[in-house]
Amino acid sequence: MSMSTTIVQPVLTPYQITDIVSYVNKFRAYHQAPPISWSPILYGVSQQWSYYLTANNLFQHSNNNQYGENLAYLQGYGVDPVALIKKSIDLWYAEVSAYDFSKPGFSSATGHFTCLVWVNSTQFGIGLAINDATNAVDIVMNTSPPGNYLGQFQQNVLPLVTTPSPTPVPTMPVPSLPITLPTTPVADLYAVLQLINTNKRKSEIVVAINRIILKLST
Repeated sequence: MSMSTTIVQPVLTPYQITDIVSYVNKFRAYHQAPPISWSPILYGVSQQWSYYLTANNLFQHSNNNQYGENLAYLQGYGVDPVALIKKSIDLWYAEVSAYDFSKPGFSSATGHFTCLVWVNSTQFGIGLAINDATNAVDIVMNTSPPGNYLGQFQQNVLPLVTTPSPTPVPTMPVPSLPITLPTTPVADLYAVLQLINTNKRKSEIVVAINRIILKLST
């Protein structure tokens, strides 16, 4: 990396952190995972590793077994830290399409997703570093306790919650009103239409029609 390149590491504000936590927990809730909270310690760990990756033009895991770890590399998506982090979360979660819930287990194609929604993880932090010359970004997420343990996927990566169909709103029965017929033929027909539109009993409708016939015949 040239000497003129500057590595930028935005410091997330409390408001931005709250936004990110809410965004992560939205995806966790999809899979019945409890909310996860922000850890300043894991934020610092993530910031350090993202800086290391950008400074050395690398893209690799830290192999720190204390934490779970997700990585993302972006370029061409601007420099808004929250937008970049959310884009990374979207990419990690998108791996759900390749996960086979009938055969729970680890796969390199779905490891980011399973780390993101791992039930037993309770804390996380996300850091990022930006190469201001190229706008290339390294994003690191660390979780604790770490996920993706073999033999624990079935109880920690749960199926997508299906949204139940809305319960039909009960309709109040329309009270049966005495049939009063207007005196003009047009009004008589309009009254019959009203009976039909309000789902009156067939017998009431027949009576109304018969009265019209009777009027016309006299």
